[in-house]
Amino acid sequence: DTDGFNLTGDGHPERVEGALVTPSLFPLIGVSAAVGRAFVADEERPGRDQVVVLSDSLWTRRFKRDPSIAGRTIAVDGKPFLVAGVMPRGFHFPDATTEIWKPILLDADALSDNNRGSHGYTVLASIKKNVTVDQAQAVPGDEGLAVVAQHGQHALAGGFAIEALLRDAHRRAAARVVDALD
Repeated sequence: DTDGFNLTGDGHPERVEGALVTPSLFPLIGVSAAVGRAFVADEERPGRDQVVVLSDSLWTRRFKRDPSIAGRTIAVDGKPFLVAGVMPRGFHFPDATTEIWKPILLDADALSDNNRGSHGYTVLASIKKNVTVDQAQAVPGDEGLAVVAQHGQHALAGGFAIEALLRDAHRRAAARVVDALD
């Protein structure tokens, strides 16, 4: 899910685009923080979610590449947030406008039928090597019924769609680029 966040302190107030993600996102797509760390599992629990990860561009522009940014507290939407780390230069997810990531909090309030907020979430998953995309697409029907039973009909707002996450293909392509530069 994407959202806008207000940064105050450390200069002029600024509105930046961000994404709400689970702590498992960065390991799933094979990217580590360049400075500090990414999220840990505990940080998607209520009271532990006051933490952010910055993009390299935001770190450069607003914090002048201060190497001590990890572990500092900054004001996000008027509340104190711990900066866990900074993602590598050139990392953009879900798109190039994203400059800050915050753990998504899927507590009872967020999943309530009374919540009028966003119920459209992008889900990424890796598929076992011996499973095809077509086979994986057959699974969410049953999985979706379990989600609806647990969280209500809004949990399936747009149904499920599976797109292949070709992490290995991206790694092979990156290796070819590096080889070409040698």
